[in-house]
Amino acid sequence: MHCSELLEEIEELRSEMYSLFSSDAVCASLLDISQQLDDLIVRYYRRVA
Repeated sequence: MHCSELLEEIEELRSEMYSLFSSDAVCASLLDISQQLDDLIVRYYRRVA
């Protein structure tokens, strides 16, 4: 996956996580998205470093 694709996915998940947080979603859903987001961010920084 290219850096631009990773950034797009990061932004989509960030937006989804924010929407869930704003709607008082269950913690399990937020945790799952947060972990996915963490993984993408790590992958992104490994590519640009």
